[in-house]
Amino acid sequence: MVRLPTSRVPSTTVGLLLGRAAVAAPQEFVINPAYPYATFEVNDFGVSTQRGRLENAAETAVLDGVQGEGTLSITLEARSLSTGNELMEKLLRV
Repeated sequence: MVRLPTSRVPSTTVGLLLGRAAVAAPQEFVINPAYPYATFEVNDFGVSTQRGRLENAAETAVLDGVQGEGTLSITLEARSLSTGNELMEKLLRV
């Protein structure tokens, strides 16, 4: 076990506290900006699976390390729904 001289412990503690204050502000992250879409699957009574995607998706996360909290925001544009099946798209948009 390494013991620090008692005169250095208070300055080390102050340094750690000041360093923590520098990262105290919540940080915002944009998730996956290279792929601005979300994909999904709809099971059709176990017979088939319809797949599709929503274009122009925007996701952000805000993390607060001090409070141990975070939020996730996902925005999907329903008009951009695409399945390759016009009837399925009509049913899903209702």
